[in-house]
Amino acid sequence: MEGKHKNVTSFKQLSSSQRTTIFAMLENGESIKKISSRLHKHPSTVYRELKRYCHEKEGQPTMSGKRCKYLGKKYYICTQCSMHKTRCNRDKRYYDPNNAQEHAYRTRHEKNRGPR
Repeated sequence: MEGKHKNVTSFKQLSSSQRTTIFAMLENGESIKKISSRLHKHPSTVYRELKRYCHEKEGQPTMSGKRCKYLGKKYYICTQCSMHKTRCNRDKRYYDPNNAQEHAYRTRHEKNRGPR
C-alpha cells in the first residue's frame, strides 16, 4: 500500500529533540501536518503527543473549568492562539517538551519496576 507517509520512521517514542522541534514549530504557528512531515512521523503521533503531555492551567475564577472553543479545532495549545495573551480568561493548555520527555520516560520505565 502506497501512502502519503512512506518516509515515516518506525520508532515508537519521540526523542527529546523531536519534542523540542514540536514545541518550536507550535510556537511559530505551524500546522500539525507540517510538523509531522518535518519529523517524518504520522500526524496522529503529534496529535497524541499533544493530547497526552499538555498540561492545563486554570483561568480566571469566573471562567475556571471552561475551555476555549478553538482548542482542538483550530488550535491545539493556547500559545498558538492570537487571543492567548490579551483577551482569554479561560483554562489554558500548554506544551513543555522537557516536562513531556520526563513524563514519557517515567511512564515507560514504571512498568518495568516490581518483582521479577
